[in-house]
Amino acid sequence: MMATAAGPASCRYVIWDFNGTLLDDVALCVAILNRMLQRRGLAQIGREQYLSLFGFPVADAYRRFGFDPDRWPFDGLAKEYMEEYLPASLCEVSLREGVRAALDRFSVAGLQQVVLSASHLEDLRCQIAHFGIEGYFADLLGMTDRYGAGKEAIGKAWVHRIRQTTDAHPAMVLIGDTQHDAEVARQMGASSVLVAGGHSSRVRLERAGGCLVADDIPSAAAAVCSLPGLFSCSDTI
Repeated sequence: MMATAAGPASCRYVIWDFNGTLLDDVALCVAILNRMLQRRGLAQIGREQYLSLFGFPVADAYRRFGFDPDRWPFDGLAKEYMEEYLPASLCEVSLREGVRAALDRFSVAGLQQVVLSASHLEDLRCQIAHFGIEGYFADLLGMTDRYGAGKEAIGKAWVHRIRQTTDAHPAMVLIGDTQHDAEVARQMGASSVLVAGGHSSRVRLERAGGCLVADDIPSAAAAVCSLPGLFSCSDTI
């Protein structure tokens, strides 16, 4: 289903993170990371360890994974990672269970949907098109590099632009899978719903504070629809 037509006057936005939230790519990321560690004779990590260490900026996470930045500068590691990740993301992973139903649910409710990602914008567009969901989104927001520094600045710039197009104060909720998403939401003036099963452990999500934590995408969609004074969408589509 394509996004419903609505202008800024609707003032209701669902902002999706991509990796780990819409896209079920954690296993792929861990596998690529372990191959990179193995090539350097470094200890590999398990999924739970990854979930406890991953974060933004990604360069800091790589130090925690065991990469010495003096021996292996992050720009080289990022290039090596993306050379394997991007093609694999188009053939080895899928959207998370319940994503398409949630996109439909919000679309039918007339909510404007946006993707905000720390991925390079062109990579994001390629992946979104590959999965055939580009029609749901009013905007795709991504980075101009592949270093995963974070997405606060691009999120705040987008909010500023939206507020210039309407006299009403837009109601927004960000759905993500990391503590970083909760912080980005705070800086954007948005509510946040964090969903487990992505790139961070549930324990870390619960420590983020000031946000709802859901077990899966259907639960996250239900949480968004129950936010008082912000959203109302049917349980069925």
